[in-house]
Amino acid sequence: MGRRNGGRGRGNSGGDNNGGFFSRHARQRQEERNVSEQDINETLSKGTRKPGKKPDTSEYERDDGLVVIRGDDNFKVITTFWRRKK
Repeated sequence: MGRRNGGRGRGNSGGDNNGGFFSRHARQRQEERNVSEQDINETLSKGTRKPGKKPDTSEYERDDGLVVIRGDDNFKVITTFWRRKK
């Protein structure tokens, strides 16, 4: 059996050139949902933080409904999505 990550040895850590960490899933969702890296960074720095639904995660939400889920132990962005505002 071959390695799913093409043998690069990075797994899902997704270490980027700018030092940020994004899971493969987060990068896929970012592209699908038209979320820029600037949007993510702004949400992490200025958004409202609360505990995530899964253990050891945090949820950051921006006023316009952008949500970023990040791991508490490794600070890796797990996913991002738009929450509909009521």
